[in-house]
Amino acid sequence: LAGQDLCPRCKASLSKPEDDAEKNEIVPKKATQLFGVGMRIRDTPPRSIVELLPNGPSHKSGKIQVGDELVAINGIQVVNEDIAFIRSRLTGHAGSSVTLQLARGKETFQVTLTRG
Repeated sequence: LAGQDLCPRCKASLSKPEDDAEKNEIVPKKATQLFGVGMRIRDTPPRSIVELLPNGPSHKSGKIQVGDELVAINGIQVVNEDIAFIRSRLTGHAGSSVTLQLARGKETFQVTLTRG
């Protein structure tokens, strides 16, 4: 067989070992790095904040306290949502913003944070 009638995967399986070294060269890929807002929340409802990370966006805002309950993220109610869903909404690219609706006692309020 000349190899020209083979599918690409089949051709690759016929390559010589010295050819494979070039193909397997490791080329670093640019990683997509996501950032959060610097807080830990309960894994189960109610989604209260259990820790503010020092120097994180939540802590720096001066408006969020341990014990506040997370109600919504960017207008999406998260009170009964899965923790993975909540984490996916809290994270994003550095410099992007996210608006949180929180409850403290009977008071609700919004805080817009910049991830980073």
